[in-house]
Amino acid sequence: AGSCADDCAAITDPAPQGRAAAEDAAAQAGALGLGTGSVLYNDLEQYTPGAAVTARVLGYLEAWTARLHELGYRSGAYGSVSSLVADLVDHATGTTLPDVIHFAHWNDEATLTDPALPAALWSGHQRVHQYAGDRAETYGGIRVTIDRDLLDVGAGA
Repeated sequence: AGSCADDCAAITDPAPQGRAAAEDAAAQAGALGLGTGSVLYNDLEQYTPGAAVTARVLGYLEAWTARLHELGYRSGAYGSVSSLVADLVDHATGTTLPDVIHFAHWNDEATLTDPALPAALWSGHQRVHQYAGDRAETYGGIRVTIDRDLLDVGAGA
């Protein structure tokens, strides 16, 4: 269930689901005018890591990344430092990593570093840090609830 309150799609067949999600994302991006070279992000939310879950998540994300690359897009992944980031870091040498990591750690620190992220991973303009969430703010007289992010992802992201 994680942070999506039982409203997330289950990963039951990782590689086909990852490829299909990439194809759908690329088609939607193209329809919106986002050209090849753009980063397309997959929201994996918070989950409880473990052998079976981790294997499904990593298999899905590898297929997502590989298919996006075939279609000319860059891969981004959003997740918590305690689940997705931990799994990617722990399996970095045997896993195709996404091109950009969008990590959630609500520590109120607008930085791109985190103890969970080794300096060598995603170091070349490849990081987005969601450092605060569920903040009520007012813009133009309209009150909205938003998250706060700091990013360094280069062009086309």
